[in-house]
Amino acid sequence: MSRLLLLALLLGICAAAPASDVETLEITSADRKLRALGYRVQIRTSIAVVNTGKAPIASSSSGQRETPLKGALVVLPEAPHNVTCLRFQLNAPLPPKGTLDFEVVGVYVGTLEPWPRQAPADAPTLALYRDSAALVSPYPVRQQTFKMELGRIESVEAPGAEVTTKGQGAEVRAPGATPPFRQLPFAAHFEVVGLFVKGRSARRRVDVSPVGASQFDEEYEVKYGPGAVSGLHVTGLPANAANLYFRDGIGNISSSAVQRTETGVRVLLQPRYPLFGGWTTDFKFGWSAEGVVAPGPAPGTLTLSITFGPSVTEVAFDEAELKVILPPGATLLNVELPMEVERRLEVTHDFLSLVGRTVVVLRRPMYVPELNVPLRVTFKPGGTILEKSTAWLVTGAALVAGASIVRRIASS
Repeated sequence: MSRLLLLALLLGICAAAPASDVETLEITSADRKLRALGYRVQIRTSIAVVNTGKAPIASSSSGQRETPLKGALVVLPEAPHNVTCLRFQLNAPLPPKGTLDFEVVGVYVGTLEPWPRQAPADAPTLALYRDSAALVSPYPVRQQTFKMELGRIESVEAPGAEVTTKGQGAEVRAPGATPPFRQLPFAAHFEVVGLFVKGRSARRRVDVSPVGASQFDEEYEVKYGPGAVSGLHVTGLPANAANLYFRDGIGNISSSAVQRTETGVRVLLQPRYPLFGGWTTDFKFGWSAEGVVAPGPAPGTLTLSITFGPSVTEVAFDEAELKVILPPGATLLNVELPMEVERRLEVTHDFLSLVGRTVVVLRRPMYVPELNVPLRVTFKPGGTILEKSTAWLVTGAALVAGASIVRRIASS
């Protein structure tokens, strides 16, 4: 699969639309803005489309700003072999001479190539980014811009396109209007800003308590790119987060720097030694917090309100998993999460529970920090279910009281 396929923000029509609609839609303007964020790239594209035909069009390539739409990847027969299109169904047909404004946001992982591939540990990380200066589309494009926020720029090569560089930014402009599926390859060489780290897995476990503090435990596996990494940042912890810990995969306690504010807690996880390019490591991080469980929408219900993603928010992961362990005897009522994930339910038994506990398992492959959306889990507490620790205390107190009574009777 070519980089152009991964990087280009492409447009396609819905299969329900006639093939002639490709000739009646025209992009009047396309403005792309790219941000290089360590190991990932974010591209935000604003597009204006006009129907130049005589019949309404029921589908196009992107969603309206006010109404998010689901898209699907399609391969058009007239497209080049290295181009895949993104197709969206419109909520209402686009009439003749009608216009629509679109906005598409794409996040791409693994598209930055370290260059040189090997460098000293204390040297800055340089990367190569390849793309098309022209928006690759089945529709003609009248005018377009492509602005990039990269880092300290070494060079930008774009044959057939206009290039302007200023500080850490660059703009590549295609000359005039471009026909359908026009490709203008270019390459930008620059210094990476942020962590060039690939996350393999992030597994998060939330032990919900209906009263008191809930426990958060996270396990990570990451692979480091070129250069040495001295730490990872954790953000988004609540202001009352307590009992923080940070350990490597075999249990060694590592150091961390904690900064508390009125709105939250920031943590710098610092391993015992610098982590060099190509190294893979795993570590554990956790904390407890009160106030994450509140009364639910109906009487007698409770709702857990957190975010889906891990607390290390500057790394993309091949896989992110979240397990929410409900209190003993609780009944799951609803899970609200505004994105598609793999869902399943499990039952776990721990040392302190008399009955099994429901576990909500949510898994998302190809997770990026932009998917750290709010999560709400509503459940009904067990009510009369006692945990083993409470039961043992009651039983122990009863035995002590009984023994005392027997002793008094024997003494008398």
